[in-house]
Amino acid sequence: MSTYEDFVGLTVVKQAQKHVIEAEADFLQVQEERRTKQQNLSQIHKRLKKLNSELEKIPRTDDRYLQLLTEEHSVIKGEQVLSNEVEELENKERQQFMLLSTALRDSHEKESAQAEKTKYWSVAGSVLGACIGILGTTLNNRFRMRELKNLVTSKESSSLLVVDRLDSIESCVDEINKQLSADPDSSNFSFNNNVDTQTEFL
Repeated sequence: MSTYEDFVGLTVVKQAQKHVIEAEADFLQVQEERRTKQQNLSQIHKRLKKLNSELEKIPRTDDRYLQLLTEEHSVIKGEQVLSNEVEELENKERQQFMLLSTALRDSHEKESAQAEKTKYWSVAGSVLGACIGILGTTLNNRFRMRELKNLVTSKESSSLLVVDRLDSIESCVDEINKQLSADPDSSNFSFNNNVDTQTEFL
């Protein structure tokens, strides 16, 4: 089975399809990671917005102001780290998408080549089958014509033999008639002799 798949190009097509599946899995994994990080970043942005709003409302002399300011500083640092991670994942996602596109294009090309190769061998097989059929029919017709020719030749030989015998009988009859006309007394003897001779011939 593997030899047949190698011959018709199915092995190459299956390998290309496997690469597509692997590239798709990698792309989806990176995409999911990027979405998760992006959602976390969105939550951080909401938290920063809320902190800014609270800081604007609280006087700077309030003890909570320093606490909120410290929290804002920590959140901003986390935002920076997460933004860098999202950017890296976006770049990785683009790369994986390019790899997936390349794998898809390569798979389509190999599938098209395999389809053309299968089509070529199908046509070649049909032509070969037709040639074998024509050759077999020709040989069969020749064999039958030879048998018919032999049969006709045999019939002709039999017909010629019958004609020869009829000619011999006719010659004997003519000879008897001549003898009867020439010598009526010896007609009985000559007739008997010729009849016996013809009987032996037949």
